[in-house]
Amino acid sequence: MLEVRLLGSVEVWQDGRRLRLGGKPLTILSALVVHLGEVLATGRLVDLIWEERAPATATALVASHVSAARREFTGAPGTSLIRTRAPGYVVELDRGQVDAHRFETLLREGESRARQGRPAEAVDALSDALDLWRGPDALEGMDQSFARIEAARLGELRLIAHEERFALGLVLGREERVIAPLLAHVAAHPLRERPRGQLMTALFRTGRTPDALRIYQQGRDLLREELGIDPGDELRALHRAVLNHDTSVLGTGRQAPEMVRVPSRARSSTAGPVASPGRSSPLGPVVSPGGSSPLGPVVSRHTASPVDPVAARAVAPLVDKAGASVAPAVRRAQRGDRGAGGREWPQAPAREPSAVEPSATEPSTTESSVPPWPAPAPSHLPPDVDDFVGRSEESDWVTSLLRRVDDPGRTAPPIGVISGRSGVGKTALAVHVGHRAAALFSDGRLFLDLRASDSAPVQASDALARLLRALGADPEQAAGGLDDLVGLYRTRVAHRRILLILDNAAGESDLRPLLPPGPGSAVLITSRRRLAGLEGAQHLDLTAPGEPEALELLTRVAGRTRRETGRPEFAEIVALCGRLPLALRIAGARLAARPHWAPGRLAARLRDERRRLNELRAGDLELRTSLELGYSDLRPQDQEALRRLALVDLPDFASWIASPLLDIDTDDAEEAVERLVDCHFIDVIGVDGTGRIRYRIHDLAREHARERCVAEESPEERSRAVRRLVSCWLQLADQAAIRGPGGGAARLFPPPRTPHRLDEATAEALLARPASWFTTEQACLVAAVTHCADQGMTREARDLAGAVIASSAVLYNQFDAWSQSHTVALEAVRRNGDSAGRGLAAHGTRPTPVRAGPLRGVVSLLRRGAGTVRRHSLPGRPGGPRAG
Repeated sequence: MLEVRLLGSVEVWQDGRRLRLGGKPLTILSALVVHLGEVLATGRLVDLIWEERAPATATALVASHVSAARREFTGAPGTSLIRTRAPGYVVELDRGQVDAHRFETLLREGESRARQGRPAEAVDALSDALDLWRGPDALEGMDQSFARIEAARLGELRLIAHEERFALGLVLGREERVIAPLLAHVAAHPLRERPRGQLMTALFRTGRTPDALRIYQQGRDLLREELGIDPGDELRALHRAVLNHDTSVLGTGRQAPEMVRVPSRARSSTAGPVASPGRSSPLGPVVSPGGSSPLGPVVSRHTASPVDPVAARAVAPLVDKAGASVAPAVRRAQRGDRGAGGREWPQAPAREPSAVEPSATEPSTTESSVPPWPAPAPSHLPPDVDDFVGRSEESDWVTSLLRRVDDPGRTAPPIGVISGRSGVGKTALAVHVGHRAAALFSDGRLFLDLRASDSAPVQASDALARLLRALGADPEQAAGGLDDLVGLYRTRVAHRRILLILDNAAGESDLRPLLPPGPGSAVLITSRRRLAGLEGAQHLDLTAPGEPEALELLTRVAGRTRRETGRPEFAEIVALCGRLPLALRIAGARLAARPHWAPGRLAARLRDERRRLNELRAGDLELRTSLELGYSDLRPQDQEALRRLALVDLPDFASWIASPLLDIDTDDAEEAVERLVDCHFIDVIGVDGTGRIRYRIHDLAREHARERCVAEESPEERSRAVRRLVSCWLQLADQAAIRGPGGGAARLFPPPRTPHRLDEATAEALLARPASWFTTEQACLVAAVTHCADQGMTREARDLAGAVIASSAVLYNQFDAWSQSHTVALEAVRRNGDSAGRGLAAHGTRPTPVRAGPLRGVVSLLRRGAGTVRRHSLPGRPGGPRAG
């Protein structure tokens, strides 16, 4: 048996099992079920599903989504559920297989039994109808127009069913049993006059005439305040009947013996023509003012609205007398569920007497006391920082995004994603703008950290429970499963104006359940990832501030004067902190805590790269903790890629570098680097002369990644990775030298110890312009010489130094790199007693005399180096290095 359920979130059940159908296939099925038995053309389905935002391939997508829906169904009933009928599709279901149609059938049955004088059976039918509802609204979670229209129609029928059951309860003499649900119903729908009259009648019959009068007064005041009208004739007549104790209108019940009765003459002068209790509007089944049957699409005299504080004040004085069962509904009203549009109901101003004031024939009642206003809207934003500096363009961008909540054409909330590396100031910017735009969100400003520094990411169900508690939900309500929590949360925020800041988001899937459904709310998300898969989001990549802003932040936090800002020590600290706001704030806090320190002292301590992260700690602020949090969010393979790329301390690099470091092919290497770009660990700095994108790791992030590499990988693993990279560099330099001017420089390259080649396509692309490749890689080769020399990899250091010869002086007369690399290499081979290496290094060192003038000293030096090479029979090319 297959069943489609619309009275709540849309679900499809088959043989007691809920089918996993969602997204557009479920939406298309819902549209077909709402138009049950009607053939919907493909074009109309496109309009219903996408409305005015249909993609160019929408027609093909409809067919694809219908096929996806069909695949979910099994057995004979499912295979024939969605039929293809020109010019579109139709659902073939019995009306009894749709809960909304069963609800309407039971509603008609209840009305029929009531007309036949069988009220108890009518109550049973109406109760069965109402039990089919699983949530506060039909078709929850769908924002298409067809879904909203059908939900409104079914919601009106649901209200009618409730009110018919209340009327039948009064006919059956169950006044005490209907008071509690009527209190909640009137609080939820304060502009509907019929249930207000039913509540007045029930209160009168149970001897609570003052409470009945108070209910009328509150309803009258609300109608005047909101709509500028008085109650209708029927409710006013009922009010007069209560005042005059007219049991011919109200019926009788358990009356208090001390009740003062009004003389019959007075009653007859004010009661007016009122029908019997079984037929009057406040008590029994009636036809709506528009003339429609209660079973069709009815629009009541006053549109229903959500619970609001004014209605809560109307019913609050009755709580003590109504019993504990009424208290939860009243508490929900008092907690501040807002009216449509999310605004708070204002205090009514004093008015001059007008046509809507009580007439002489309608005595007024007064309240002895007014309950307090509901609790204020939640405001959970952390305090803004007083020394927030700069970010004017970024602040304007975010503020402009939040102001889109005022766009009347929106149907979805504006969503902004602020992404950037650890410590760049994402949270500070979001909170700062949140305070600036707080006036736009009268129903609350919520802040939720989805990843505390010492915990795992918050699960969606836990995040929803926290948000619901912040919105005033009972703890019992916030303890259900994920689907229940999502439905309750969306119901709570659908008509409110709320700013929601979600900090430290890890991924898109955990965010989607937290997004409000209505256009009046807005969401700001901070994340180390770009979250490119989040639908409808606008993205801001936050980078380090410019040097003037960074310098101002440092001096303000440090408490130093503007005159001191120009000191070079401050500029050096800014540079050593990489202009990272968190690092600058920590450095400034250290200077503020030690006013006897000159800024140069802190700069000297930060120069030592091995101690820099240890120095960037002040109180509970620690840069390493922030970097560690971002590192732990990476997948293991991305952590390894970051560690290896940071190992050699390259100033910049192309993505192919990751191939030998990780021992993977170049396509996978590029993907690994780009994933780190998405997580803001690596920056894109431009395109080099070979046409390759160049990347760079932020200095502080590189220091932390190098720490992790030393801690998590053995020396052998690190050495193998570096040797593979050196091998690739040497082979590329060899080929570039052969293709360079004269090709003679290739004789400087011995065979690599650990052969490792790039794929031919990548190598050919890199060497298409050998001079450009040498120019691009020269700084990396020099950095690699230094790394290998420091790590005792003497052979690799001297071989790379030879590559620098080919890439600099021999071909292109660039002597600085030659001098620097060979000085480092020569010191390394001397420390290790490598005589042969000393010969090779001497062969390439001391290029300065070539520029200075006489060549005799250079020739002599080269001859000595060549002699050393021959004595030690070094392996090399035929006719290896010669003295000239």
